[in-house]
Amino acid sequence: MRILELDGTAWQEHSDCIRELRQGVWTAVVLRGLYSTSEMETITERLDQIDAANAPPQNWTSMRFPESFRGWFLGENLNLLEDSLFDYFEREPMFSRNMQQLFASIPGGTERIFERFSKLDQGRRYLAAPGPDIDTRYQFTTLRGHAEGGYIPIHCDNEQAWRPSYEHLLSQIQENLFSFVLMIGKPDGGGNLRIYNHRIPVGQRSTIDQARYEKTDQAFMKDYVEIDLRAGDLVLADSGSHPHEVTKVIGTKTRWTMCSFMAEAKGKHAVYCWG
Repeated sequence: MRILELDGTAWQEHSDCIRELRQGVWTAVVLRGLYSTSEMETITERLDQIDAANAPPQNWTSMRFPESFRGWFLGENLNLLEDSLFDYFEREPMFSRNMQQLFASIPGGTERIFERFSKLDQGRRYLAAPGPDIDTRYQFTTLRGHAEGGYIPIHCDNEQAWRPSYEHLLSQIQENLFSFVLMIGKPDGGGNLRIYNHRIPVGQRSTIDQARYEKTDQAFMKDYVEIDLRAGDLVLADSGSHPHEVTKVIGTKTRWTMCSFMAEAKGKHAVYCWG
């Protein structure tokens, strides 16, 4: 596996690295210090206030991971939606306003992320995936909290496309997904992204199921890279094709992240994002 790590002095030298990530040249691209530690401390304080005592937050639509994962979302994860998406699109403007308020006083806000991606992807635009109607769009990300002992088990993001909630989105995008994770609030320990050294071609469902559920190949399970992000670091990963997981959070500090799934538009003129 090849991991490309970039700090602010090296970004201009790799204006094609995200295309290379999609092609399998890189397993992951790590952007160190995209936000400063103090900026992320500000966001973490705001998130901890929103999520005080893990009560239902005002003005935010929240969702929960399965109970054993000890995690929750601010915003709506498309993977967990089972009913009509009509109300989901109705709630998108409120979600976007909440994100703007959360990143208020942070220069560039969340647009800093997508402007940087564009510069690393030959100028392609990064934007929320368009919805079924001309004035609708998908929620462009989610915020994720994980408490002590929280984790995400091994999976590949391409398996999301098998869910009914992706029916419309699949008509807009190329079939291989990738993603990013921004570390906002780093826990006391653990909570690292672990990527396994195996690239599964698009559509091989049985192979993904084997990686996710059986875990019988010990050589496979021992061959991985673990990415330790500091607050303000961001990782782009070929998460559609590579099995990956989040290791258990250690300690009482909440692990706060921002995560989006992404794919090239059908015409490859842009990259569409959703949470």
